[in-house]
Amino acid sequence: MNDYSHQDPLAWIGILALYIFPIFVCFFKCIKKKRKIIPSFLMSIFLPTTFWIAIITWFIGIMFSITMLGKAFPEWVAVTLSFIVVGGGLMYPLGYFQDFCANFYDNYIEREIFSIKRIRSEKN
Repeated sequence: MNDYSHQDPLAWIGILALYIFPIFVCFFKCIKKKRKIIPSFLMSIFLPTTFWIAIITWFIGIMFSITMLGKAFPEWVAVTLSFIVVGGGLMYPLGYFQDFCANFYDNYIEREIFSIKRIRSEKN
């Protein structure tokens, strides 16, 4: 079986636009605030990665729920129930997870502190 994914330029453009570009944006925000290079690079990878982990987990939850509910209900009912069940049951904790990760990143950018607590920045 041949794998031609390395020859698909649109897939690589999508990866570049949706994953690599946000890493560079986060990294240059850190550099603009004069943070250290290595922790800045790691934190810049951390934020988009956690975002994509949350999105992929949500998508897998939707697919799993549609598969399980599709055995007992018609397809349109299974899809509707899946969005309700996964939206409320899975997206709520994933939203908190993403909020903690964003706070972690923001605290590093603003004060160079590694903490998930929301630290308010001082306004001049």
